Amino acid sequence: MKKRILSIDDERMIHRVLAAHLKGAGCELTTAESGIEGVEIAASGGFDLIFCDLKLGDENGLDIIRTIKSVHRETPVIALSGLIGEDITALAEQVGADGYLCKPFTKKALIALIDASICNE
Repeated sequence: MKKRILSIDDERMIHRVLAAHLKGAGCELTTAESGIEGVEIAASGGFDLIFCDLKLGDENGLDIIRTIKSVHRETPVIALSGLIGEDITALAEQVGADGYLCKPFTKKALIALIDASICNE
């Protein structure tokens, strides 16, 4: 059975990179280009993993993660960002993120994080 992954990011290139990296990995990718759209799609449930950018145009990804985790506590949510540092990682964890992936990322790092997040349930 394919793992269902939701990507919430306002950069279409990130969706393309995720799709390319996940091709052949047994994952089905759904994308949202805004936090509001992502929350609406996530509400349908059934996702094994959600990636959420921390800077979504005028929207705050931390707020989006908090909203999603308040409803879907068991679904792993991974924060994505070009920002680096312990402070931003700690903020993401405080709102419920289960992990952090820094942009740009490699296929190897992406697959390892997915495996750690959803294959060890």
